[in-house]
This record gives sequence, C-alpha cells and structure tokens, in this order.
Amino acid sequence: MKKASRAERLVALLCLVVALIVIGAAHGHHLATPTEGGDIYFSWLEGKRIFAGSNPYARVLTGDFLHNEKYATHLPLFYVTGGISQLAGLERFPEWIHFWRIVFAGVALALGAFLFWIPWSRGHALLAGFTALFFAGSRWTVFVTFAAQVDFLPGREPLSAAAVPARRLARLRPLPGDQADRDICAAAFPGLGLADGGAAKGPRRAAELGLDCADPDPDFSTVHRLGT
Repeated sequence: MKKASRAERLVALLCLVVALIVIGAAHGHHLATPTEGGDIYFSWLEGKRIFAGSNPYARVLTGDFLHNEKYATHLPLFYVTGGISQLAGLERFPEWIHFWRIVFAGVALALGAFLFWIPWSRGHALLAGFTALFFAGSRWTVFVTFAAQVDFLPGREPLSAAAVPARRLARLRPLPGDQADRDICAAAFPGLGLADGGAAKGPRRAAELGLDCADPDPDFSTVHRLGT
C-alpha cells in the first residue's frame, strides 16, 4: 500500500479540519432557517399521518399526477422515526426540525470524515483531503444543508458498502443462477478471478479467501459461503 509523506498527511489533516469546520458552521448558520413548505415539512406531516392511522403512500392513488402534491416518496423509515420523535414531545414543527437539523449535522460530519478515511486508509492522503473539502463545499451538500433534506441519512449505505473489505464482499455476494447471473457476478467481483477462465483460477482464489468452491460448469465457479 502506498505510504503518504509526513507533509502530505499534515496537509490532508488540515483539509479535514477545515472541511469539518465548514460543515459544522453551515449547519449552525442554517439552524434557524425557515423550512415550512419545503420537502422536510411534508416529511414531518407524513410522520403525523402515520401515527394518526393513515397510510402516507395512499394519497398518490387519488392524485392526477399533473400537480406536485408533495406525495410520500421516501422509504418509511424516516417517516416512522420522525413520527416517533413527535410522540417523544417534538410535536410542533419548529422544535422538530431543530432536533433533526442537529441529527443531520452529525451525520454530515460523520460522512465527511468517512469520505476522508477511505482514501486515507489506502495511503492517498492528498486525495483524502481533497475529498473532504469537495464534500464540504459541493453544491449538493450546501443545498441539503440549507433545505434540511434527509439525503444525508441514506448516504451512509453506499459509503458503508465502499468500506467493506473485498473478502467480506466475496462471502456475501449472491449465488449465481443462470448465465446472466454469472456474468453479473463476474463483472461485479473481478478480483475473485472467476471470469475468463474462472474454472482454473476460481478454486485457487476461493481457497485463498477461505471459501468453499464448487465447480458446476467449466466456465464459472460458484462460491458458497462457509457454514451455509
């Protein structure tokens, strides 16, 4: 793995500090920014509807699809958690959004640090610093911060997936079925060596990864997770 110089690491860490300060300051600056009428306001309403016994997704069935009626378009997790926070005492929107802005700020800071850590852990210090600064100052981050959107929350999943070691991904990848599935798996996990002569390379590579490899056909090796 490439090892960054001391100067590169210092520059990268300085960039990280600046990026985190910018993210924190932006969220603090917009803590009292009005958002009534925005998307987050209607997410608050959907939380109220859920605990009033209404299905937030039912409204779309009565719409004409010609006018934006702010239908529920997110998965229900945030609507439910938003509703739970209302039951916990944050019934009025100003108090509710104040709380969730703090949550969004924490998640944004964590994402900025995580984006920094991915290239940093691979020895690319300057890239890590640039990534943190880019995230802090990007148009998407600025807008989501201003509008108090929930977009920071689902951003954790792809970033978490990016940090999963290749060995772990190899163990969790789906078992291939037909040829299309095998092509998809081979393209998604080229590092396993299961495509282009995978019958020859697959068992050896699987053994290196600690996997049990079956060879149902001469062109592809199906890797089974140990213990299943």
